[in-house]
Formats: sequence, structure tokens, C-alpha cells
Amino acid sequence: MHKTKFLVIGLFILLVILVVLAIRSSLKNENNIPITPSPTKAQLPKFNLLEIKPKEDTSQSYLPITQIEFSFNAKVNPQKFYYQVSPEVKTKVDIKPETDNILILSPEIIWQPGITTITVLPHTTSNDGKALGQSFTYQINTAFPKTPDIDVHY
Repeated sequence: MHKTKFLVIGLFILLVILVVLAIRSSLKNENNIPITPSPTKAQLPKFNLLEIKPKEDTSQSYLPITQIEFSFNAKVNPQKFYYQVSPEVKTKVDIKPETDNILILSPEIIWQPGITTITVLPHTTSNDGKALGQSFTYQINTAFPKTPDIDVHY
């Protein structure tokens, strides 16, 4: 009787272990990766423009050589950054060193003094193919520094 108890208890423990292992393995696929539902389009993070520097304030004048930084929430390729500048000025776009989500827009020579409007177009895309989906308009006021009126007495 004593041996039968041990045999029954041993078989019961073995059965419990097998059930636990079967349940755990049913929650994983054959590559041992936990199965999670794939995100729907509504769950995927959107591609967004987070910040533009300098802050938009047309009451303040910046030098006509000021660079403008566009910070995104995802990696972005400068060739996929679509924008318009008015008045038209030749520009160049570079990625900010040591980042993958900040682009720098610079005039090739200078911004025309006065208000310049930059519109980031909705088909600007992240490296993973997500589009902004809407345009963003930014204005910067540029001017050359005024020479001070100095009264010199000799």
C-alpha cells in the first residue's frame, strides 16, 4: 500500500508538470516567441512633427543665416522631407549629427530679409514609410543687425 501511494503521488506530480508545460507551450509559437496580437492601424504610432526651432515668433528677428530644426517622433530621411519655401530660396536639408529624427533646413546663401514661410508637406515620410498626413506651416522673420548710431566726439 505504501508503494502504491508513492506511485500515485508521483504520477499526479508528473501529470501536473506536463499540464503546466502544455499550457505554457500553447502560449508560444514554434520559435519560442510569445504570441501577441498584431497592432491595428489605429494602434500604430503616427509620424508626427514634434518641434521646430527656433520657436515661431515673427515679432523677433533672426539672422538671415539661421538654421531651422525640425524634430520628428521617428527616424526620417532628408530625401523624404518635402517642403516649400516662400519667398523661394535655395536650401539644403541635413540630418542633425548624432540624431536620426532631427532635420536641419539651411539657406544655401541667406533667407531673404523679412518673413519667410516654410510649409512641411503631408507626404513627408519616416524611414518606415509613415506619412505626416497633414501639412505644417512655420514662419521666421529674418533681418540683418542694425548698425548702432554712435555719437563719437573727438
